[in-house]
Amino acid sequence: MPQPERTAAFVRAGRYLLPLEPFPADKGGGKNLADAIKSLDKDLTLPPGVADVLGHLTVRRGFMVLSRQFKGLVLEVELDDPVQAVIRLAIGKANKTWSFEGEVFLARRAEKPPLIFTLSIHTESQSKWLVMALDGEVNLVDDLFIPMFGDKVSVPKGFSVAVKNPVLVMVKTKQTKNGNPNTKALVSVNLGMDVDFAELPFVGEAIKSQEAAKMTLGVQYASGPFLRDEIAAINSVLSKELQLTAPEGEPFSGLLLSAAIQVTGESYPMSFPLGGGENKAKATSHPNGTLELGGSDQKEKQTKTIKWFKLNRSIGPAYLERVGAGYWDDEVQFRVSANVQVSTLTFSVEGLGGSLPLKLPSQPSFNLDGLGLSLAADPVSISGALLRSSTASGADQYDGMALIKAADFTITGLGSYTTIGKDPSFFIFAVLHKDLGGPAFFHVTGLAAGFGFNRALKLPPIDEVQNFPLVRGAFDETYFAGSKNPVQTALTKLRDYIPSSPGGYWFALGVRFSSFEMIESFVLLAFSFGKEVAISVLGLSRLSIPKGAKKPVAYAELQLKAELNLTTGTLKVEGRLSENSFILDGKCRLAGGFAFYTWFSGSHDGDFVVTIGGYHPRFLKPDHYPVVPRVAIDWPISAELRATGELYFALTPSCLMAGGKLAAVFKSGGLKAWFDAYADFLLQWQPFYYEADVGVNLGVSYTFKIFGCRTTLKVELSADLSLWGPPFAGRAHITWFIISFTVKFGHQERKKPDPLTWAQFEETLLPTNPSLITLRVSAGLISQGTVDGADWPVVNAHQLVLTTSSVAPATTIKLNGTDKYTPENDLDANGIQRKYGVQPMDVRELTSNYDVVLSRLDGGAYTKENVFSKVVRQGVPTAMWGPDKPKEGPSSDVIAGAQTGLSFTIKGADPTHELLPVDLKKLAYEDLGKDINWRPDLKAPEPIEAHGSHTLMNTIEIGGSEARRQAILDALQAATPAVRLNTIDLRLLSKTADRVYQASPRMACLGQPLEKKR
Repeated sequence: MPQPERTAAFVRAGRYLLPLEPFPADKGGGKNLADAIKSLDKDLTLPPGVADVLGHLTVRRGFMVLSRQFKGLVLEVELDDPVQAVIRLAIGKANKTWSFEGEVFLARRAEKPPLIFTLSIHTESQSKWLVMALDGEVNLVDDLFIPMFGDKVSVPKGFSVAVKNPVLVMVKTKQTKNGNPNTKALVSVNLGMDVDFAELPFVGEAIKSQEAAKMTLGVQYASGPFLRDEIAAINSVLSKELQLTAPEGEPFSGLLLSAAIQVTGESYPMSFPLGGGENKAKATSHPNGTLELGGSDQKEKQTKTIKWFKLNRSIGPAYLERVGAGYWDDEVQFRVSANVQVSTLTFSVEGLGGSLPLKLPSQPSFNLDGLGLSLAADPVSISGALLRSSTASGADQYDGMALIKAADFTITGLGSYTTIGKDPSFFIFAVLHKDLGGPAFFHVTGLAAGFGFNRALKLPPIDEVQNFPLVRGAFDETYFAGSKNPVQTALTKLRDYIPSSPGGYWFALGVRFSSFEMIESFVLLAFSFGKEVAISVLGLSRLSIPKGAKKPVAYAELQLKAELNLTTGTLKVEGRLSENSFILDGKCRLAGGFAFYTWFSGSHDGDFVVTIGGYHPRFLKPDHYPVVPRVAIDWPISAELRATGELYFALTPSCLMAGGKLAAVFKSGGLKAWFDAYADFLLQWQPFYYEADVGVNLGVSYTFKIFGCRTTLKVELSADLSLWGPPFAGRAHITWFIISFTVKFGHQERKKPDPLTWAQFEETLLPTNPSLITLRVSAGLISQGTVDGADWPVVNAHQLVLTTSSVAPATTIKLNGTDKYTPENDLDANGIQRKYGVQPMDVRELTSNYDVVLSRLDGGAYTKENVFSKVVRQGVPTAMWGPDKPKEGPSSDVIAGAQTGLSFTIKGADPTHELLPVDLKKLAYEDLGKDINWRPDLKAPEPIEAHGSHTLMNTIEIGGSEARRQAILDALQAATPAVRLNTIDLRLLSKTADRVYQASPRMACLGQPLEKKR
């Protein structure tokens, strides 16, 4: 470090003013500080801390000071390590007692004056360190770290803050090879930033009414490792705000962020490395002796880690379990784990904490992710939680769960709330676990219910029904609440199944029941509407025989899934045995499933499939058919013997198939024996075709070594039979040891059946009238009525839809003799014209005309403007109406979207005007509140004499009443020519008024209730 210049600024710096000219002669004589002190007075010795840290330094000048502040000798030394500084040690004597004090100078940039630390020296103390304090405000990085330590300290990117009154501590370490000691330095500063725990959400109210609790932040840097004993000794002379602590008891070293937690009058210090992405300061010497800070190109790699400190302290009703802190995103992050006890209720917090930017003035921000609730008051216990999180779009999401448990029932509830734009999106689902009773075959043990708003309900695959959260939670009371974070656990399981979906709504009802105490079942019925309209059923049944046994003889879990989707026009029913199913032995596993799919609209309209265990090996399964595993058994009876078996059955619009397989294998050492039997049957509709394959195989083999060579002897007997037709034919193949032969019968070429004639096709494959062509009311039907002895439907004309269709596709559709739809209009989704044929007749091109006549009952023509027609499209089996040759293997394809008829919709007449709603209050009357000067010639009205006992009946048509009414109507019609008034005819009312009006009129102001009849 360059020597301070003799400038007025430097001369006036510090407490001990130097004379301007001339400098006194050097009093040190080239001696080190310790020797120079002894040369002044043989009884004078340096204090331990000064001697250890500064005693070996050479005195570069000495001078006498005579001022009001100090009178005595000042010796000046220069320190190069661990910091570069000029130190002035002042020695004075009063009443034969020597005193020591001093100042430490650190140069800064040229435009700034040097930093001056005041040395704290106690002659009676035996401490081995020097403590120095700076009075004033400086920049932590530019004014302290860079001038003191240069590029030795790595500062996080963006870290820079003004601090007040930092403390510098220097301690001598072991001797070096040249006999001089190494010195290590430590800087500690209180940032002047506090986090008041009384401002914490929820917990703060409980703390505010009790003693103060806060966390004070500081920064510390050590140029070398400080051991535990050294830290404890240094803390004895530091204030509470500057207490040091090493992370996890390790040596104190490097750049640390300290937090002094002050609770109930006690201070709990903690610290952790202030790391992350490093902005390593590069110090360079400036010609005038200052230091400059260089930048860094290193990328930020901050890790989001919280350092926790266990408190376990109570503050009134609040209990602080632990406090944590960390540093990332250029802010100090703090977390608090706490709870509040109110009588028997305990509230816990989730994600309580916040952040504090390292700049002045500093204002912390607080955060609370959720609350937990627990109540333990026998015989009822309640627990719950509400958590806040963020969705992918950045919106806040609140997830909650509640568990109410009593002696004889348990209720579990789940819910989630967020927003989509400005619209809410939420769902609630609850399960009641309680024995509600019932008959032995349907003994109810629980109920479930839920609904979703702007949420979709997605069903799991059939083999995942047993793990679907809404089903699993109904069987297992602890499924949602049995983890450390039950809300997160439950909602994580449901997130993929109940996502936010604008315009989606659903509600669900479920029941859990037992049958004869052997079968436990849960069935959930769900209705989804909005974007799609669907009715779904999920279920799970568990069978255990005998009931209650720890090791049952048989156990089965059947998963059920059914969905009716009115939007896509599909009905899907599936069942699947879970992998937990077995019979006779836990190793004898059962598997398999069934499915029923049908399509009543869309591209596969008219198709269906029923299958148990899958399909025939040669069946060409369409992509939209479900994949169903074989109904199978797998039983490893012992280490040597294993038995397997499987079955299947399927029915499609084109064919019927069934089959199975049974096998057993025995293997012990070189001996192996086996048995296989199989059967596969396939039956195709007209043109009628069938095939069957059955077979059995028996064998035994033995493998041994002879003369070092492995040899296998094998004996096998197998028989396979294949049948097909018509005409009936087949072959049998026999294999025994080295003998093999085949027996054939019938025509060996699997010839396709001859095409049907029209008469055969019509008789066997087409339904008879009226099923061939149907006419039905598709919408608007109210009831069935009878007119003149004939059945007629009673319909709502505004909703009426008539549909007429045929089982055969139509190439041309005519309405009242006019082409409505022609082959050129019959295009598929790819814009290609549909082609039809009759496969059973081997007709490659079909021309089918569909004529519809629509007329009025009185024989007149209908009004086209008020009747709209639309083509009816549905799928038809390719096996019947396909234009191409049948595929080599059996299949179940359909021609999607074939035109098969017309539907008619009635359009109502549009009104010629619109009458806006009128508020009844505007039509009411009220008193004017002033006198009216009536004309003196006006007389009070006289009552009309009654005409007979039935006044109303006799006055409706009496003497010109009808003419006067018509005159009023004519005047109204003339005033409103755009509105056509109805004709009024009261002749029928005049004859039946005594039956229509059975009480005297009652009157009241518009909008007011009628007075009760006395």
